[in-house]
Amino acid sequence: MVSAPPVLPLQKDDVEVAGRVIARAFHEDELTVHLYPESDSRARFAPAMFAAFLRYDQLFGQVDHLAGCTAVASWMGPGEAVETQERLAQAGFDDLPDEVPMETLDSVFGFIGPAIAKAAPEPHWHLRLLGVEPGHQGGGLGAVVMRHGIDRAAASGHPVVLETFSECAVPFYLRNGFKILVDDVEPTSSLRFWALHHSPEQ
Repeated sequence: MVSAPPVLPLQKDDVEVAGRVIARAFHEDELTVHLYPESDSRARFAPAMFAAFLRYDQLFGQVDHLAGCTAVASWMGPGEAVETQERLAQAGFDDLPDEVPMETLDSVFGFIGPAIAKAAPEPHWHLRLLGVEPGHQGGGLGAVVMRHGIDRAAASGHPVVLETFSECAVPFYLRNGFKILVDDVEPTSSLRFWALHHSPEQ
């Protein structure tokens, strides 16, 4: 039986590499397409945006990856949902190019955040980003790096909550023990989204 590859904590020097992996994995994601309708702009500016989120989570949460950043997962721990301006600046959000539509992103999550907080009010781990390098997708790497975080959350006695805009991703999460909490449409973007929950008892 082949053992699973080791899951490693992301180091500061690897944040940019991991951001490019997430950008490639999310190139056709509905939210990413909404933020960057043109494919060229998406390829140019999404990596910096995702790197900023990964840098934030690496500083104030947890980012896991497999060797070579073939799979990356970023997490925020219980009680860390509120992002302060000081922390955002430290993660480099103030340095993002103007082409990164942060106001649009803030508007979308201004609806989704409260919807998830209402459906999952208990302290939980938030799986913010999970991506696999496109050339390595379909081999179970995403499940390996995600399961590592689920086990960490279960050891702390907390559930895991995530949101996705990708309908094709929902069955993957259901197969891995998640249950749908929210299935709704964000009104400013008209994007359908799902919030899913994984119990620590599973």
